[in-house]
Amino acid sequence: MYNGTIDHSQLAPDLLSGFDAIAPLDADDATLAAAVEEAELPALLATLSVLTGKPELLSEDLTPPTPPMLMRIAPQGGMSEATQAKARKLALSTLIEARDTGWPQIRPTVQALQDAISFLTRGAGGAGEDYLGLLMHEIGLPEDTGKPDWTAETLAPGRDLRVAVIGGGLAGIAAAYRLSQAGLDFTVYEKNPEIGGVWWNNTYPGCRLDTPNFAYSFSFAQKPDWPQQFSERSEVFGYAKRVAEDAGLRSNFTFSTEVESMRWDEAKGGWWLHTRGPEGEKIEFAHVVIPAVGHLNRPNIPEIPGQNEFRGRAVHSAEWPSDLDLTGKRVAVIGTGASGFQIVPAIADQVSALTVFQRNPAWMLSTPNYQDDIKPGMHWLLTHVPYYGRWFRFWQFWIAAEGRFPAITVDPEWKHPISVSELNEKLRLGCIENLTAQVGDRKDLLEKLTPAYPPGAKRMVRDNGAYVNTLKKPHVSLVSEKIVRLTPQGIVTADGAHHDVDVIVYATGFLAADYLDPIRIEGRGERVLHDFWSGDCRAYLGIAVPSFPNLFIIGGPNSGLVVNGSAIFTSECALEYVLRSIEYMLENDVKSAEVRQESYDAFNEDVDHHNQLRAWGTTKVNTWYQGRSGRPTVTWPHPILEYYKRTSVFDDADYTLSSRG
Repeated sequence: MYNGTIDHSQLAPDLLSGFDAIAPLDADDATLAAAVEEAELPALLATLSVLTGKPELLSEDLTPPTPPMLMRIAPQGGMSEATQAKARKLALSTLIEARDTGWPQIRPTVQALQDAISFLTRGAGGAGEDYLGLLMHEIGLPEDTGKPDWTAETLAPGRDLRVAVIGGGLAGIAAAYRLSQAGLDFTVYEKNPEIGGVWWNNTYPGCRLDTPNFAYSFSFAQKPDWPQQFSERSEVFGYAKRVAEDAGLRSNFTFSTEVESMRWDEAKGGWWLHTRGPEGEKIEFAHVVIPAVGHLNRPNIPEIPGQNEFRGRAVHSAEWPSDLDLTGKRVAVIGTGASGFQIVPAIADQVSALTVFQRNPAWMLSTPNYQDDIKPGMHWLLTHVPYYGRWFRFWQFWIAAEGRFPAITVDPEWKHPISVSELNEKLRLGCIENLTAQVGDRKDLLEKLTPAYPPGAKRMVRDNGAYVNTLKKPHVSLVSEKIVRLTPQGIVTADGAHHDVDVIVYATGFLAADYLDPIRIEGRGERVLHDFWSGDCRAYLGIAVPSFPNLFIIGGPNSGLVVNGSAIFTSECALEYVLRSIEYMLENDVKSAEVRQESYDAFNEDVDHHNQLRAWGTTKVNTWYQGRSGRPTVTWPHPILEYYKRTSVFDDADYTLSSRG
């Protein structure tokens, strides 16, 4: 088992120092008091305790109880009004003192960090030391614990080891950042003319995050001045560009270039990549390849009879044309998942008629602040108090770390037909109660919008009331009958009705289970990856596949988080595992590393077993979590701590290794 065997003298550089720089604390007492009124208090107390060393800021009576999350997060971690008042008084006096005399302890000690973490997590939820490494990783203080503590030159001076990264979205940017820190020779191939991945592609009206953006950001690039809790697409895209530019990574990107195929070369111990870009076709070589294309990059357009006959305009949400004007048009939106849920309210007031076609309704998570700006006082603190943005991100991360995971876990003794446990039933009833209040006297909508499957079996959507309010408008209709064909003028449903439309918007998601399509990847023994998978994608840790040495996937099969944490977290975990793998190869003169079949099989047997213990593994509802066989191929079925632990160490016993000698 390998976790670094030498004391490396040259640490990898920090490429983003000052990324979360803040302004001076120069406000008057009234401004400070107003800001504290709008603060997220648990995170503020933790921040101030680390900066000042004052133990009273972390007293037992101020500790947030953090009740389990079902419908929504408890305000202020469940603090009582009296506790909040005491916390505000202490925080205000501490801020005034810091303004007048300066921060006494601007570089936090490890003990101060651990005390603050324990305060926010109530001893890490009883998990103690198990969670501490993960939580220190996410706070990123006093240093970035995820960065490699080595460089290629210190480990293997003069060795030629080239790395190819496929995909320039957030995972690709993170890969570039870590590879650059390690001083490795690498190129990122991006099929689009700009970085950003899905945040470059998706420009449809209403596009925004449905994960809190403080948690949907890199641990090594923590942005304190997000304008909203769930930022619009332009903010996320701007963040991605800034990280790449500030870290000096753009020169390593090759844009408008698609990797069409790859072939393993046993003698050279690496991959030949066939690429196509502005200069035509090229054959390029890399010793290690890191696909970071994710699984939300290939639009899914369902096949419907008569599609080619439709005379209007048809677009997919991920390919929204810049010249599309919906003013006064009759528009059909097909699909009511995350993108449909965002598009419908965003375009309703532009169109003359809007028809929404729904196959299965989604469970709605009540999120009243979904489109709201962060309050001015809170925003001021985030941009003026050192590390507050980090602690607020950490607080959000912890609350969502296991999130609704207990509520989607199957109780084998529970026999309700459309819930999987008592907690899952409470979540279901809470969602129905919220929906009932929204629809009012529109009982037809209540029936159509209430799912007949357990919460968590499909992706849940964020709800601030805008979607249901839109459906209640007189020119908007919700159709739940199956679409049977298209005609030149519109859509015919199973009840025989013809719906006249000028524009069809396919909000039908992506081919999420078809990982790495359409790249042809030929490994050892001429084995082709997609033939090997046969529509049932698997990988060890979501990263490695037998017969495909030196190929390490980021965001691969069964590494997706859907009710707890964010994709950024698992991408960082996987990347740090890949860097450990490369470190081992350099330090031990290894030419190739191929995961063993028995390690691959044991991992997937465990994943399959535990996926059957979650809501998405027990029901037959159609979802993009599943591969063609119906097996969940996207979802990670364990708590996030388990993924962090499993990717924290490169175990050479899991691999067949060949040396360069």
